[in-house]
Amino acid sequence: MEMDRRTSLQALAISGLALGANQAATANVLAADRGPVRVVIYDGRYPSCRDFAKVHAGQDVLLVDTQAQDIGLAWRGKIAAHIVKRPGRIEGLSLFADQFVSALMARDHGLRLKAEDRVTSKLSAEPSFFRWTLA
Repeated sequence: MEMDRRTSLQALAISGLALGANQAATANVLAADRGPVRVVIYDGRYPSCRDFAKVHAGQDVLLVDTQAQDIGLAWRGKIAAHIVKRPGRIEGLSLFADQFVSALMARDHGLRLKAEDRVTSKLSAEPSFFRWTLA
């Protein structure tokens, strides 16, 4: 079967849509299995991260700005206290260092890194972030 450029591009677009839909469906199923969001960790210096936190803000959700408090101290204090009272998953949008420290500290609470993705910001002044889930 001979394919021209147009047919190749259409096939590529369709496969990309199918892959994206499959990933989104998988993420939704996995998120449902992990329980409600209880903690959101974000880097308050960047608008994209602040918007992420606003989307997840709600009752019984602890918002942790990594620029307002050292992430290690937050884990030893308010995050640990919060997840003991309200078990659930932790979502984050941050730089790699905060994600790395959170993944290490979460082990003490029986949580593991379940999802991780590198996200490129639409704003040119922002760096690439890591979007991650601990459960």
